Amino acid sequence: IVISKEYVIGELDRYKIPGMGISVSLNGKSLMHEGFGYADLEKKRVVTPNTAWGIASCSKAFTSSLIAMLVDKGLIEYDKPIVEYFSDFRMSDGFLTRECTIRDMLLHRTGLSEHDAVWTDNITRAELYNRLKFLNTRAPLRTEMIYNNTIYTIIGAIAEKITGLSWEQMINEWLFKPIGMMNSRPTLIELEQCEEKASGYWNYRGKINKVPVWDISPGDPCGGIVSTLDDAIKWVEF
Repeated sequence: IVISKEYVIGELDRYKIPGMGISVSLNGKSLMHEGFGYADLEKKRVVTPNTAWGIASCSKAFTSSLIAMLVDKGLIEYDKPIVEYFSDFRMSDGFLTRECTIRDMLLHRTGLSEHDAVWTDNITRAELYNRLKFLNTRAPLRTEMIYNNTIYTIIGAIAEKITGLSWEQMINEWLFKPIGMMNSRPTLIELEQCEEKASGYWNYRGKINKVPVWDISPGDPCGGIVSTLDDAIKWVEF
């Protein structure tokens, strides 16, 4: 495997991306593990393997891993309807309420429309769980894959209902600590606390503009995790 640093640098310039980190591991052997460009353009602070980033929807793999652990513990089954665990579970119609399983949610096949504005509504995950019954569908159950941030936020709420623990606590105690991801955090707003954080930028009409960190709570189970290159390769190897 040949990795060209010149190619990476060229792509940064072509797409006007301030900086990025790349880690490649093959059979436990590191082939590349370094930063390119800047984590902060104004301060000329370079990207390093310790630079903290929001990993966006890669967070979903952590949420699905929590569910796998709950399945392994016998606390939920992939294919048993959720309403059989929680009598207060409601979706937009009776059939969907009766039949929807955690596997349907994990595979984005509930038929629910995206509703991305809902999970940025400054509410708790428990309240979003209660609002699920008001959200319309776009397709019948198990007939179409509709990528869904709202559903993955609900999955986080279900994990909380099963365990009595917060999603953040489970991510920290069940995944980060055992894997050794000591510089990772479960919520995007915590990026502000990181000493080596990557600033966000937006390319608008050819001008690179710095943008603030977006607090996506309660949607962190779908996209809120913060990690570093050093920690991310541990996750990939795990």
